[in-house]
Amino acid sequence: EFLPANIQTMAIRRDFLLKHGLEQVPGGIGEDSLLCNQMMFAARRVDIMPLQVQIYYAERGDSIVNSVSPRFFDKHMLTEVARVKWMLSAGLMKDYVAIRFNTYVTGWYFAKLRHADPAHADECARKLHDILKLYDGHYQGGCPEIDAFLAKCRAGDFQGAYETVCGLR
Repeated sequence: EFLPANIQTMAIRRDFLLKHGLEQVPGGIGEDSLLCNQMMFAARRVDIMPLQVQIYYAERGDSIVNSVSPRFFDKHMLTEVARVKWMLSAGLMKDYVAIRFNTYVTGWYFAKLRHADPAHADECARKLHDILKLYDGHYQGGCPEIDAFLAKCRAGDFQGAYETVCGLR
């Protein structure tokens, strides 16, 4: 279902990563989620140990994923370019769009856009639109929230797209 696991807690053979050419996207955000998906796709076997080895504090104020600015979306673009390239080469794009895309866009990107500094909201919406354009020809519409956002962006109304996501319009 394209759901990531916490790779910081994984013991991964180096030769496995090298054999499959797997590495994180330098400078990206969400690169660990992409790497996890790539590893699960390439693995013949995965062993799971029911042992807590780490506590992850996702709500830290100084975390890049909690500081929503245009830079946040720039860093996500790096990862999304790699994700699209990989999914196309692996033949997974259709499944990803059908299974995960809507939830990821609305549950992650739109949730983050709602927390963007209002002074940069239109620029953040424009950068998110650039990310979503990577899926042109693959995303066929059907999610009302995404469709409304894209309609505003295509009309050049990035402030309106932000306000639509925030429920202001």
